[in-house]
Amino acid sequence: MTVTTHQPYHRPEHWDTVHARVGAGPRSRAALALHAAASAVLADRPGSGVLDVACGNGAFLRALPDRPVRIGVDLSARGLDAASRAPGAERCHWLRADAARLPLDDGSVDAAVCLSTLWVLADPARVLVELARVIRSRGLLVVHLWGRPQACRLLSLGAAVIGRVLPEMRRPEGVTGPFDLTREDVAAWAGAAGFVQTNWDVHDHWTQVDSLADYWAEFAALAPTSYATYRGASASDRRTVDALLHEFIPRAQDRGGRQALQLTWQLATLLRG
Repeated sequence: MTVTTHQPYHRPEHWDTVHARVGAGPRSRAALALHAAASAVLADRPGSGVLDVACGNGAFLRALPDRPVRIGVDLSARGLDAASRAPGAERCHWLRADAARLPLDDGSVDAAVCLSTLWVLADPARVLVELARVIRSRGLLVVHLWGRPQACRLLSLGAAVIGRVLPEMRRPEGVTGPFDLTREDVAAWAGAAGFVQTNWDVHDHWTQVDSLADYWAEFAALAPTSYATYRGASASDRRTVDALLHEFIPRAQDRGGRQALQLTWQLATLLRG
């Protein structure tokens, strides 16, 4: 597939704005479940060093158990500042760097994670080559993709409503979105980079949503760029978005009849050759 190199979120200033508008916020139950799934994969392969690419506010690394070396890399100075001030930050190293040009030695980490990130990178194939360089032989890379939009209503519902009301969130043709990358894309890039094995696990998660505020707390952690656009909109536009969501959310129910929304994700475990 063709990946554009002109997306606004390739620039550090974009992510500084996102962090300023989104803030730390409440911990998302869905995001915690995603982090727990990725952490469980790493637990099967103990080692000393873990790298988190596009670590944001560092929530995943700070909660990761039993790793003496934890390195978070991000473009955003504001995000890294928040990460460095949070409880548990003293156990981690924070680096401001481009994921395609990591300031790390060859084979210097045992594992790396790429969560909610691959589709926003300017050149994902190049980033996988760089990760293959810094991960030791037989080390692991954990890559996250979302499922189909229909199976990710916790994410896709808010994105669709925001895009309907706010024209700036309507993606131009050729811009990579969170549902655009496929397993085949990842497998092709991983093979070319030097990863010799790819295993996939699918996780299906339902989050109970009892109010609009509850929904936004979840959505902000899953789609920070869309949420930052909503927060930066006029009060009138935000009220329109909220009114539409208020109509849709009560219709959502899980198999037990609770007012809940589905989120499905895929985790690829890539073995470094």
